[in-house]
Amino acid sequence: MALKKTKTFLHFIISNPLHFIMCIAWGAALIPYWMGFNNRLPILRNFTEELAYLIVILPLFFSFKYWSKILRSSDIVFVLCCLLCYILNYFIFPQNTLYLDERFINFTFLVLPYFFIGIALDLRKYLDVFYIISVISICICAIYNLVYLQSSSYSGNVDAEHYNMSLSYNILPHVLMTSWIALRDLKIWKIIVMLLGIFLLLAFGTRGPVICEIIFIVSYLIFFKPTKHKILKNIVVLSVGIYLLKFFEQIMLVLQFMVMQVGMSARVFDTFFEGEFGTSDGRNTITTTLLSELKVDDSILGHGILGSYNYVGTYPHNIFVEFVFTFGWIPGIALLIAIFTLILAAMYFAKTEERGFLLLLICATIVKLNLSGTFIDEVLFFMLLGYCVQCIRQRNIKNKIILLT
Repeated sequence: MALKKTKTFLHFIISNPLHFIMCIAWGAALIPYWMGFNNRLPILRNFTEELAYLIVILPLFFSFKYWSKILRSSDIVFVLCCLLCYILNYFIFPQNTLYLDERFINFTFLVLPYFFIGIALDLRKYLDVFYIISVISICICAIYNLVYLQSSSYSGNVDAEHYNMSLSYNILPHVLMTSWIALRDLKIWKIIVMLLGIFLLLAFGTRGPVICEIIFIVSYLIFFKPTKHKILKNIVVLSVGIYLLKFFEQIMLVLQFMVMQVGMSARVFDTFFEGEFGTSDGRNTITTTLLSELKVDDSILGHGILGSYNYVGTYPHNIFVEFVFTFGWIPGIALLIAIFTLILAAMYFAKTEERGFLLLLICATIVKLNLSGTFIDEVLFFMLLGYCVQCIRQRNIKNKIILLT
């Protein structure tokens, strides 16, 4: 049975270049592990970067005929307008040139194309494959960080300040995916994979991904999990939640001990026991500084893309402040209203499965961008926008078919 599923999985990926591109887009976190493995192979290790480019470019080239059937002219216009907006910032805000240069290639050739990925995403085709990729990502990440690295470098001492924010956020979408499917199906092995993913988030020592995971689980169980007895379900969820809260400190102590035993960061637990889990003086200072600057200089066009770097040396750590500071009060608020209107419309038109995936993307982008990161770097943010458009279009197509029949 397992061999048959593996063959089906591999056949699905290689049968269509578009499928391959979609799987690469979702499983991008696996590429560094593949590159590390390839670097150990004779001959091939001399061409690791070239092979990485070929893995993306060749399927992309052969998938052009499929993209032409999926994308509309309005999709391309939207992406071009985003790129034009970025380029215009060079002329309107020349003081941001250094920071714009650093991200231009990444934004143009990696971040923006994810809008097309969202447009092309048919969840009925890709959900099972995406889940398998997420399981593989979590397992490889766990083996590499909890087994391989610790066996070669663990000294027995834990540095609570040593944490891996980048890896934690990279693995977050896969932890959210496995959590969604585990809570939906309630199968033991899927719950084990979910718990392994949550343990990784805790072990990497970054609070943001843990908060995103908590918000996802609570929101899904209360508002999105399909059931015939919603009132009974909410009572059960609330009862279990109260019971866990009663022993929450003991649970955290056990998890802290487990994390320290494998030589990973105990930073998340330290902030919890010190009462600082939900607070951040650094973020508060950044927000206060940027809002103060807006009061002094309330330019209609804001301070431009990545303009916050001129004042605080980093991104705002808050998507609402970022849009207002970047585009100005009126344009920024208008863009935020447009984005949230699009998301709400997609939620309204989406099916049950699609709503679960939308919640996943919201927690991996909107929630995350209120804790860390900038939308200029966030590929899944543009994937979310594209997928919202796709959900609305599918419903409109079905309505037209119903009218015609």
